[in-house]
Amino acid sequence: MAAAEGTFGASWVADTLQESFRKVEANPKIPVRSQTEAQKFLTFYLSCYHSMAPGSRSVRSLKHYMHMFNYSWPKLKINEKNSFDLLIRMELDFNIGAFFRFGISLKRQNAWDFTLKPPKISKFMFSPTRKENYRKYLEKVVKAMGGGLKHSSIVDSIAKFEEELFELAVMEKKQRVHLKNLSLLTPTIGPEVWMETFSKYFVLSKFLENHTMLITSPEYFRKLFNSLSKKDGALYLGWRIFRFGSCLTHEFRALEESLEMNVDACSHPVSDARGFCKEYASKLMLPQMVAFATESLTSKEEVRSVVDIADTVKTEILKGLNINPALDNSTKLTAMQKVRKARLVLPEIGFRAENSSTAAFPDLGADFLENWVRVVPRAGFPAKEYEIEEAMKKLYDSQVKYDVYGNELHLPVASTKGPLYSADLPGSTIYAGLGRVIAHELLHGLDAQGREVNNGESQPWWSEQFSELYNAKAACYGNQYENAGNYTNSTLQEDIIDSAAVRYAYAAFKAALPSDRVANVLGGLSSFNPEQTFFITYCHSFCEGTADHPEAHGGWTKYSEAHNRCNMPLMNMEEFAHAFSCSLQDPMNPAKKCSLW
Repeated sequence: MAAAEGTFGASWVADTLQESFRKVEANPKIPVRSQTEAQKFLTFYLSCYHSMAPGSRSVRSLKHYMHMFNYSWPKLKINEKNSFDLLIRMELDFNIGAFFRFGISLKRQNAWDFTLKPPKISKFMFSPTRKENYRKYLEKVVKAMGGGLKHSSIVDSIAKFEEELFELAVMEKKQRVHLKNLSLLTPTIGPEVWMETFSKYFVLSKFLENHTMLITSPEYFRKLFNSLSKKDGALYLGWRIFRFGSCLTHEFRALEESLEMNVDACSHPVSDARGFCKEYASKLMLPQMVAFATESLTSKEEVRSVVDIADTVKTEILKGLNINPALDNSTKLTAMQKVRKARLVLPEIGFRAENSSTAAFPDLGADFLENWVRVVPRAGFPAKEYEIEEAMKKLYDSQVKYDVYGNELHLPVASTKGPLYSADLPGSTIYAGLGRVIAHELLHGLDAQGREVNNGESQPWWSEQFSELYNAKAACYGNQYENAGNYTNSTLQEDIIDSAAVRYAYAAFKAALPSDRVANVLGGLSSFNPEQTFFITYCHSFCEGTADHPEAHGGWTKYSEAHNRCNMPLMNMEEFAHAFSCSLQDPMNPAKKCSLW
């Protein structure tokens, strides 16, 4: 099928999505109940935008964020095992990059090699200017979060501990240990707790005693882990978790910017909350973003109408196959079964997932940090930029496609938009365009390619009798097209499908033709009746400049030239001859007609 031009295309998709975002931002009521996948994406995006844009007040949100981890900060309840679990969770589940970098590789079969490194530390972290500004920032943050009269001592404790820790982090001594010996790092936290905790948050591999871990700067980790039972270590843990969350709020980012904290600053750009939140939400919630985009581009009503068209076409194909004298019983039974079972793959509108794999995100609310805590662990690995681009390409793909092994007819968003479909178009136009394309693709499940596949497996199903008959009837088409000139046998398979597709599309159009025939003509073509309009529209879909045909550039195509795709199938239809009162032996009404499917 040729690309759908006109209203649908990449630029139209981009403009429509941009307008959808503008509408959401102008009327920022965040849905919080009975959310579809699209609404979850919008909720996450909107809450992010509200948190990052000027005017947000974030202290309450950050306190709630800390409480979601069952961690009160800067006031503390120290529990070493819980703190260890939380520290590992923040890196493996949330990947905040504050405590360590974790790696894994396969040395040999079933032998994993793990690596543990400190976070990246800039040498500028130790500069006097940075220390002074950083302390000012810490004081304001601790005071805002409820440090009270003791906020100075809290700041002293965090700043001193962090400086000592970072000095150890840049000492790149390495030590390899078996997991069963990890208590060398943490005498009070045994290896079984290490393995249990890492296995809980890193699901790609099972941690076993014979696995090894290469630790860079082991003294850094000794101090980090062994301090979790002490006040300074617990304060530092809470501070780094808070620090990451504060980067997702405007209030604390603005404070940071005012103190010129250009080292250890938040990595996300401050100036473009919209751009950041769209990109971030798309990476974490790509399937939900696609659902939002789909709902922006089409509607339930349009999808339902296209389904009705496809069902009508399928019904007419089944009727035709059932009375086709060329098909023996065995071939007919399989052919009809394939058409009947062909699954429509449609744009999903208002989709609310029920199974565990796609219903991973709970309904979200207005608080972004709360949403972030709910979404990130369930998102898995964030989508890469190329994955987002591929998903967007599929949205503006205009190709209706048939998957021969899946027996699936893929109807993209474009199939619900002009020029293929519009509620304002008469049935004659819709069935001549979209209906014909649907019939064409479904029939590929039966032709020379589809004959080799059944039930998703390589399984030839044409009988020997039908194979011989197919070749004889195909020769009729070959001779017909050859007489038209400039013909090669390489297009024969598509030529046969073209003839059957327009015939079934016409039958579907007649089955769906409303009683109000006058209203079923195309504006500007009122002098033509609905049947004539169908055939005119059918041929119009093949309009192209001669220079546009691949063979004009020395290329190859599996399709015949446009004028043959228009004229030859119609020459084989009694319905066309009747619609335009063609006499027998007229060029468009030859005595000998070809038929197969």
